[in-house]
Amino acid sequence: MIRYSLKIILATLLFGCFAISTAAQGQLELKSQSHVLFGTGGNLPFWLHSNKYGIYDKEGSNLLQSFSFQKGLAHNKLIDYGFGVDVVGRLSANENILFNELYGEAKVGFIELYAGKKKWSDGIWSSGLSLGSLIWSGNTATMPKIMIRIPEYVPVPYTNRYLSFRGYLGHGWFGDNRYVEGTYLHEKALYLRLLQEEFPVNGHIGIIHNVQWAGKHPTLGDLPDSFGDYLRIFSGRAGEANTSPGGEVINALGNTVGAYEARLDVDLRNIDISAYRQFFIETSVSTRLRSPWDGQWGLKLQMDELTSNFITTLLWEHLNTKEQNAKTGETIGADQYYHNFIYSNGWSYKSRILGSPLVQLGPVNDRLEVVNNIILAHHLGLEGSFSTSISRWPLKYQLKTTYSRSYGRTSNCGGDFCDENDPQPLRTERKDQWYHQLKLTQKINKNLSLNTMIGIDKGELSDETGFMLGVTYSILNKE
Repeated sequence: MIRYSLKIILATLLFGCFAISTAAQGQLELKSQSHVLFGTGGNLPFWLHSNKYGIYDKEGSNLLQSFSFQKGLAHNKLIDYGFGVDVVGRLSANENILFNELYGEAKVGFIELYAGKKKWSDGIWSSGLSLGSLIWSGNTATMPKIMIRIPEYVPVPYTNRYLSFRGYLGHGWFGDNRYVEGTYLHEKALYLRLLQEEFPVNGHIGIIHNVQWAGKHPTLGDLPDSFGDYLRIFSGRAGEANTSPGGEVINALGNTVGAYEARLDVDLRNIDISAYRQFFIETSVSTRLRSPWDGQWGLKLQMDELTSNFITTLLWEHLNTKEQNAKTGETIGADQYYHNFIYSNGWSYKSRILGSPLVQLGPVNDRLEVVNNIILAHHLGLEGSFSTSISRWPLKYQLKTTYSRSYGRTSNCGGDFCDENDPQPLRTERKDQWYHQLKLTQKINKNLSLNTMIGIDKGELSDETGFMLGVTYSILNKE
């Protein structure tokens, strides 16, 4: 492990020298991070490993060393390029050397293109305090993709900037070591902003459409993967009767995971208020909002620095996945969020859920499946800073606390994938759980900062306490 780590470090340093010599525009960032994590129990507490792009091993203590080099895109340039590499060496129960990021990107005007592995989370809001999007929360390792996107809002012609849009279109690879190997990812999204940006009130609406498709099933063989099938995936249509599994002829081809989103922003000068809502989509029924209370709600207050430094951001979120498109008279429906009968590993990557980290994976019939997706949760986030005698820079803090109720997973289904003798083997009684995290960041000088996290889990799902100690050394080189 040490020999390989030294090779990675040397290769990364050589790449960094090359990056410095070739970077012509934008901002180049060089960063080294050292982290040690340990817990009092067998696993790390929830918030010490969740929504961290899968770099931490939740099974016990971790020692990590990472080196990253990144050249960002210059927003004031018509044409520019960028790249990034972030290599992580981890000593843990499941030791590994991984490229957390390895990508190249370019832009022409307001259009950007990137290829490779890059940190990615979606949603109509963005905050490190959040539970994360129900679709992409940053809970897993980065996935190799090719993506074309418009990241910033662009005015729609002839609307006098009262209507603007942004969005993306991508193709990714789930890879092997899955129940269905060689699965593809199709993803796209479109967002609209209502009213001009400088108005004190703005509205945002969006739709996300993701599909797992193609691959080799252990019993069904090769799944549809032609260009014609891609067009069906793109438009959300059903598969062809002579080439697709029965369920995908009745419904849509592939495993669909998507969302409707809406957000309202209000600028009160000293306080910015954002209220947002995400509706989870998994079947054609859910597109009609048959379970309107399912999904995620959020409210965020952002205080101006002149108003408050001690509290700069306050966030509350509510998650509900209890109905799962239940029919009238039913308590819980049959949609089974994140799970799929053909793609048994469900909406996951590298053994972690891509969406809400509160959803859990576990062994079922000798394979990894979603085992807990019936959840009700409340989440609070708070961040700010205060002065200390240690440094002229303030001590920044971030506090998260999450309360959840979990009920397992129902297995209502039809066809050959059901176990008729045990129709609900994964349904459980209510289990209550608390997750807490306190993160402290102290900048020592312009390059060096110290990081500390404390995590505490209490409840019927886990009972853990853990700590993280870290050092970050970064160099920012601007033209």
